[in-house]
Amino acid sequence: MKKLNLAIVGYGGMGSYHGNNYLRENAKFEISGIFDIDASRYAAARENGIENYDRFHSKEEIAADASTDAVLIATPNDSHLEYVTFFAQAGKHIICEKPVALSSAEYAEMLEVCEKNKVVLMVHQNRRWDPDFLTVKKMYDENVLGKFCRIESRVQGANGIPGDWRKFEEKGGGMMLDWGVHLIDQMVYMLPELPESVYCRYFYGAGFEVDDGFRLEMNYNGGLSVEIAVDTNCFIPLPRWTVYGADGTAVIEDWALNGGIVKPVYSKDIKIAGIQAGNGFTKTMAYRTAESVVKSELDKVIPEPNAFYNEFYDVVVDHKEPLIRSSEVMNVMKIMEAAKRSAKENQMKITVFSEYGEGFRTNEEILKQHPRGLHETLRELFEGEGFETKAVYQDDHEDGGRLTDEILQETDVLVWWGHCMHEAVSDALVDKIAARVLGGMGCIFLHSAHMAKPFRKLMGTSCTLRWREINERERLWVTAPYHPIAAGLPDRIEIAHEEMYGEYFDIPKPDEVVFTGWFQGGEVFRSGVTYMRGKGKIFYFQPGHESNESYHNEWVRKILVNAVRWAAPSEPVGEPRCCFFVGDPPEKIK
Repeated sequence: MKKLNLAIVGYGGMGSYHGNNYLRENAKFEISGIFDIDASRYAAARENGIENYDRFHSKEEIAADASTDAVLIATPNDSHLEYVTFFAQAGKHIICEKPVALSSAEYAEMLEVCEKNKVVLMVHQNRRWDPDFLTVKKMYDENVLGKFCRIESRVQGANGIPGDWRKFEEKGGGMMLDWGVHLIDQMVYMLPELPESVYCRYFYGAGFEVDDGFRLEMNYNGGLSVEIAVDTNCFIPLPRWTVYGADGTAVIEDWALNGGIVKPVYSKDIKIAGIQAGNGFTKTMAYRTAESVVKSELDKVIPEPNAFYNEFYDVVVDHKEPLIRSSEVMNVMKIMEAAKRSAKENQMKITVFSEYGEGFRTNEEILKQHPRGLHETLRELFEGEGFETKAVYQDDHEDGGRLTDEILQETDVLVWWGHCMHEAVSDALVDKIAARVLGGMGCIFLHSAHMAKPFRKLMGTSCTLRWREINERERLWVTAPYHPIAAGLPDRIEIAHEEMYGEYFDIPKPDEVVFTGWFQGGEVFRSGVTYMRGKGKIFYFQPGHESNESYHNEWVRKILVNAVRWAAPSEPVGEPRCCFFVGDPPEKIK
């Protein structure tokens, strides 16, 4: 039997996993060596028993080695195009970790160079051989549940985004590219058609620039809908799969394939009784009695060991038609791009509200810091981070009416900065804001907004405090470094000039004191506190005197960006905004 000599490019988490779990015990392969830009990885390869650990120290050495037939590329996502192109031109067959590329255009480049150089490129879509997925696929193929109506596929953990580069968009980080690519590929492989439409929403609860979770809904011709949910901060996970068919329901609880199938028994002798449901009665939502259903175990499918690498071997050596077709990989890329565009269309919408009376338009000290008003300074900050942002202001003697019902209904996070016109805001507007917060809208109250009427209504206290304005230094201590609003911050922040706010601060006990301010005069203050009110998240943040440079401080700006990401609703507030397939029509991407 011919052996394939394979070099591992990138011996980090995934590269070492391939070497230790897939390749070491597979008689069809020989590891010809590793290459990693991190020299410490060679010692790790030696400790893991790779005999040729120190053979290659550049990609050029691998390319020049006639005995190396193939390479595994397990490097950060943004480097895949470079490595695939290089090794294809060197005539090496390629396994590339997913996602194979950052765009369908990049993948098209890869396919072209691989075809030109007559090398195999196989993407590591290994989740096609997961026992849980194959068990669901068998149900679908054999019509076990009748016509499939809805599929819910979930992967949920509680350890956040792993590693370092996965937290950056330019590196190809985020859960859509990390896990979404697998779960979408499973649907592309199982279902005969592409979805007619997609709807997606990204979540940024950890405060990073990439998604730490998402909800993707794909709707198919014939009425089938598929929901893919990924979370990295879920401490009570829901079932891995829930499958609804016209003739039954199946649940797979976990990777161990715990679960079962329930089918109804249809008989005129069986009557469904209603039940007392909370403070009411229902027959529609009553569960079936034991005699009206049949429960059965899952018909589990266990794949052959090392299936992916055996598949790669057969394609390279025996010229077998690949199970993972390039057209399917391209469809996965296209669906992810459509999902990203959908998420952007449904991206968090921020509204900045601030005072902007005559005094703000003429005060030279204020104009030096905020030439077009404080609301525009904040709007530009959030807009620069990719959020859809509106700015409205309160002029002299106005009641806040520029914050219209239409704008408020479209707002996911309201950022409120106030000064001295608090009482002019109408009670009707305050009631609407409070209702939106209870329904899930996030609110960030800044500096003097501790006296804003919406904040006082939501707190239920006077919210009074001590203050002094002499432009003294503030040292802002991070007292909850584990909180998403504090993500990426040092242990303390120096603000050169700020207005002193001091205790006693008449607010309810916070859910979390994220920041504690210490002022040059010796006072301390709860400078950053969080609350939940109904479904809405609230963050009060003290720095931000209008004539000081606080909102130009890089760390203060990061806090504000982290805060709006944290405060984002986990589900649409009120009526959800619709979405659609925003990419090419299905017939163009087959």
